[in-house]
Amino acid sequence: MLEEGLKRTRLNAYAPGTHKNRRSQWKSYLAFCLYFDFTPVPAAAHVVALYCQFLSQSLTPQLICNYLSGVKLLHLMAGFDFPFLQSYEVRLTLKGIQRLVKHTPNRGPPITPDILYKLVSVIDLEDGKEVTFMCAFLFTFFLFARISNIIPLSASRFDRVQHLCRGDIFDCQVGLLVLFKWSKTNQFGDRRLMLPLVRLDNSPICPVALFLHMCSFYPAPPSAPHSLILQLGVGLFPCTRVNSLKF
Repeated sequence: MLEEGLKRTRLNAYAPGTHKNRRSQWKSYLAFCLYFDFTPVPAAAHVVALYCQFLSQSLTPQLICNYLSGVKLLHLMAGFDFPFLQSYEVRLTLKGIQRLVKHTPNRGPPITPDILYKLVSVIDLEDGKEVTFMCAFLFTFFLFARISNIIPLSASRFDRVQHLCRGDIFDCQVGLLVLFKWSKTNQFGDRRLMLPLVRLDNSPICPVALFLHMCSFYPAPPSAPHSLILQLGVGLFPCTRVNSLKF
């Protein structure tokens, strides 16, 4: 029983997204070793250098370092040291890759108020579903929030701690106060963050007005998700990142 508890505790040391990334990194490294008939654990410095060269054909220098951290974790979990990040051979290889594979990050263009104005101008304010999606966009923009805080990836992944609930939003003199209990930089929930949403009088992109308009379509208890839509045969259903792509 104690062993099972220990295993469960260790599995929860990393966030689900981190687990997913690690599995992808391990799969890549083990497939590389299997194909070229190398011993994966414990590895040799030359094998790690060859793996860096292999990854440089498709990954940026920064991603190569991320994949190496996955290899390091694999060694540590198996009870072996991983001194290769400090070895001359691997460091020389990484430096050469960085010089040969110059990479400028391709970032998406920023969302601006002008874009939000255009979005609001084309939605139907009498359609509760469209109002809900637009409200989620405005909350994300004005709160400088990650979309993962506002709506879940899918309905089954809705978490009252991680995602915004109706009960996390409070009226105040200037508009609304929004309580965040979790964030990517606060994954253990050891602090609470209360942010204001100021009322923008006579503005079509006022997040307060659109939130109240959404609530008039879909009233819900405090434990309900912030964003709800009406689905035929189901009733009120959480707005998710999957169904928002269809918006």
